[in-house]
Amino acid sequence: MQTDHIFPPSRLVPQAADLLRLVQNALVRACMDTRFKRLVGWRGFAVCPEPIGAATLRLTGRPGIYGIVPDGCDADGEIGFARFGLHYFPLVGEPLFESLSPAAAVLIAAPEFRARVRNFPAHPELIGPFAIGVLTVGFGRHKDVLSLTLETCEHHRVVSVAGLRAADGAVVVPPGGVEQDVPARALAEDLLDVLACAVTACVGEPPRLLHADSAPADEIVREADGGWHARRCDDNRRLLRTIAWGEVGTLDLDHLRLDGATATETWTAATGAPPPATVAAALWWRTHALDALLAEGAHPEAADRRPSLIVLCGFLGSGKTTLVNQVIEHHRNHDQFVAVIQNEIGAESVDAHLVEESDSVESLDEGCICCTLAGSLAKGAQRLIDRYHPERIVLETTGLANPMNLVDELATLSDLVRLDVMVTVVDADNVLAALATSAVAREQIRGGDVLVLNKCDLVDAAALAAVRGHLRALNDRAPILETCFARIHPALLLGDVDDLPDAAPVADPAADVAAHVAPALACCGGAHHAGAADHHHEHHHEHDHHDHTAREHHPGSHRDGGDGEGAAGHARHDHRADGFVAIRLPQPPGLSRDALFERLAGSPGRAFRIKGIVDLVDGPGPEALQCVGARRELAPLPSVYEGAPFLIFIGQDLDRAALTAHWLPAVAPARDERVPVRA
Repeated sequence: MQTDHIFPPSRLVPQAADLLRLVQNALVRACMDTRFKRLVGWRGFAVCPEPIGAATLRLTGRPGIYGIVPDGCDADGEIGFARFGLHYFPLVGEPLFESLSPAAAVLIAAPEFRARVRNFPAHPELIGPFAIGVLTVGFGRHKDVLSLTLETCEHHRVVSVAGLRAADGAVVVPPGGVEQDVPARALAEDLLDVLACAVTACVGEPPRLLHADSAPADEIVREADGGWHARRCDDNRRLLRTIAWGEVGTLDLDHLRLDGATATETWTAATGAPPPATVAAALWWRTHALDALLAEGAHPEAADRRPSLIVLCGFLGSGKTTLVNQVIEHHRNHDQFVAVIQNEIGAESVDAHLVEESDSVESLDEGCICCTLAGSLAKGAQRLIDRYHPERIVLETTGLANPMNLVDELATLSDLVRLDVMVTVVDADNVLAALATSAVAREQIRGGDVLVLNKCDLVDAAALAAVRGHLRALNDRAPILETCFARIHPALLLGDVDDLPDAAPVADPAADVAAHVAPALACCGGAHHAGAADHHHEHHHEHDHHDHTAREHHPGSHRDGGDGEGAAGHARHDHRADGFVAIRLPQPPGLSRDALFERLAGSPGRAFRIKGIVDLVDGPGPEALQCVGARRELAPLPSVYEGAPFLIFIGQDLDRAALTAHWLPAVAPARDERVPVRA
């Protein structure tokens, strides 16, 4: 078993701090391969200031934030063990919110909730209500065995004897009704599976032992006076699940037993028996052989090694470098790496010194990349890929570059990068003068897939309307995203669907929640009760540390405070407040290439980005669809795709019903039909 990736090779015997950092080390090492991150849906983590081993984590498919915090460590035996409490902090908009108690909802509605989640170990009021289980990490003294053990229950349920009523007498929870019912097992096992994938990838071999116990579980009964007690229930189970690698014969299975277990199952590789059918398809059997796993074609989203390329244009002084720093911050908070190619006319780059990750900036100076430096882009991209293996590359062109002149060269880079989007940053205060005197300024706007209209705070409403009119006259297909201080959520530019809501957001989610739950909370005594009942609560919050700060590099600039207003009093710009959503629909069957493009042209709403995997009747098979502004692209997938084709629409104030009516009626197939029309 290889342990050098997760344990200091110079240290002979594991210490407590090593056990506490083992999970984080495994994730960091495994995620150095971007294919692993895409495969398991890893979206990053942030280390909490203290204690050692505490962190917040995010997974694709779970809108909320996971929290992990140490809860004891013993490194003195032949096998050392570290225990961690697992927590999940949901978002207001996800369906899980309906399963929460009113007291939990009030905690989430507090304005300071997001800031507290970032450092949740320092806030005891968050530890109990959001708990979903306990993770125990075991590591052999001789570095020969490693285990992950999850203890949780199917549901964290609270029953209210007296029920809950609102101030107007409306019944919120009927007497004897369920106040809270959170699917703790599903939440905790999602995280365990990703951690197990990371361990397999790091130790270089699959697990050699699986063990599972289950026993009857309790539910919490809350009395009318606020007291509580536990009672046995028939439809809930306590569960213990262990996955182990290496010399598993040294593990004491008694240590892995669940008290009161009524069912148990143990599998070891030494018996030669096949793994249990319930986990036979788990990814953590095979992440040590990632090349072979991805070559089978079952996970095309993870197989492409190429970084995406974002081309950032804009006239002199429009705010491009500020936007670059926004993109860098977005990736940092998602545990991702972005590299930058900066082109500046002059013998030495100035803007490169303004980029926060300046060591990963490739400067192409002494000329303009769209003319005198044509051909240098491929070399610069290759150097960054070889050195940093970035997940995205941002090309920030000189303020005088014409994006139209880059199109041919970008087409030659398809083996190195995937062209994602061309963004043009526009200075609202100076753009009309630039358009009147510069053909390049006009071409930059014509060439943009997305127009970021910056510095809107410097012009009045009439001037802003005039600017919009000029932009629309030059480019009537690209969306116009208006902002100040280049504060635009990078997910809107990058097509990161997981950072966008799937339905129209509430204007003020916190206020909406508080208005509904505060009266009910008052009826049950006001404050959230402490004690064991708190360990049966799950909750929601809005996006945590993934709302980002704008960094201006000119006099008079300010930084957003992160949760509210910036130092200069400017409210944080958040894509949800602008009505941006992502909607996924199945691709209609029997769709031809011409029919697809016709439907794209007439698609309702303000979808400025459409992506997905389509299977056209006159196509070669499943293809990747990318539409940004007026640019549309169909590209072959790097491996076999066997899932259902789909479309994702990202835009502002999109109407799901209108999109469904436009896309889902049956489409007449092309003559060379390969797929029958479905009724």
